[in-house]
Amino acid sequence: MIYFTLQCVRCYFQKICGTVLATTLFDRPLSDNAIARDEGHIIPQDLDSEAYLDVINGEYVPVDWLFEEPPAHEFCVDPYVPFGAVTIINGHGGVGKSLLALKMAVHITFGLPFLNAPTNGGKVGYMSLEDSALEFQQRLYKVANTLPYRMMPRLPELTKKLLFIDRCGIPTQMASNPQGRVVESDIPDALIDLLKAHGVKCLITDTFIRTHSLSENDNAQMGALLVLFEKIAKEAGCAVMLIHHQPKDKGSKEYASRGASAITDNARSVLCLEKVTAKDADKFNEEIIKKAAKEGRLVRVEHTKHNYTAKHPDQFLEITKGGVPVERFPTFCEDGGLEQRYTEMFAWFQNVWGGKPITKTTIDEHYTVMRPEGTNYGKETYKKALQEAIDAGYAVEVGRPAGASTNPSAKYYALSSLEEQEPSSPSAENSTLADDSED
Repeated sequence: MIYFTLQCVRCYFQKICGTVLATTLFDRPLSDNAIARDEGHIIPQDLDSEAYLDVINGEYVPVDWLFEEPPAHEFCVDPYVPFGAVTIINGHGGVGKSLLALKMAVHITFGLPFLNAPTNGGKVGYMSLEDSALEFQQRLYKVANTLPYRMMPRLPELTKKLLFIDRCGIPTQMASNPQGRVVESDIPDALIDLLKAHGVKCLITDTFIRTHSLSENDNAQMGALLVLFEKIAKEAGCAVMLIHHQPKDKGSKEYASRGASAITDNARSVLCLEKVTAKDADKFNEEIIKKAAKEGRLVRVEHTKHNYTAKHPDQFLEITKGGVPVERFPTFCEDGGLEQRYTEMFAWFQNVWGGKPITKTTIDEHYTVMRPEGTNYGKETYKKALQEAIDAGYAVEVGRPAGASTNPSAKYYALSSLEEQEPSSPSAENSTLADDSED
């Protein structure tokens, strides 16, 4: 009887006010600025029906959007971590996700490249939900001591650029699920205020599972939760990284996040960490890397989702003593070495060299930047890969740039991604690059 009476009252108000008061998919506790969302509508719970008409606004597109080239997306780590969006780091337990994320955080604050990608040098907030402050301190000490020696005098900069948000043992749920509704907590707004107050440009959340009490396999609930992280990224003007787990069964790597597909669907970038198996060890030339693979200490980082950019080449990390990942740049055996060299060269050309024309001399002068190991191993393979790319039409000769060498024999080339452009030269059919790409 009571339920029937409430339903009659509800229908009466719907008829009088013309608003939707049904149970909502996304609901916030009643407050001065609380809103409820039902079937795509945004309803201010404390406003009358006339004010409701002004809640959703729109603007006609400005004319410059039609005639001026729009700005490019900006990245905290280019092209892995875009600003104003959510990035997910996936991996099975024990693969090294947390230490990789912490090392990435340190590299970001110093503006050091990581995973063969440039970083922006901004402040980073690391929200630890799973591990104690002591564990974070121990990990940070290990990471700091793997930095290049030249960076040691700059370590004190971390005291002003790396914000540790200790939430271990403290409920930090972005949303809960009472009576089948997704209810936002005060945590997202509190985080936005904190990040803006400190000027943080990247928030790392370790781990995603600790941020909610929802059904991880429910697409609607996970979609609503990811909207909250998008809200944090947008309103705080930062990038958001979520550390998450892979499912036990192997499926499509792009959708390798455990739980509902909406988790990956709503992210704009996804990195998957996977250990290289012992049977794949012989694909590498270097004995130290073969040994790491055979011992289960070599991790491949694959850019499995990349909405704003082309896919970044696979990168490799060796898990060293203490669990700290160290970047490795292996060369491969003949079944794909040139293609791998070219994709690495293109990533360097685009992200570090800024797309300026290059020559074979460029490879000589900047090889140590392209290959931070600092050895000459593989330099000639880079040159051979460039020549194969020229023959295949992926590297196109361009005019001599201003201020370049006056050597009349110097030729300059602009590089194109293997994935984005088909070969323009008839010789492509006979090139090693073309053969490797088919393999």
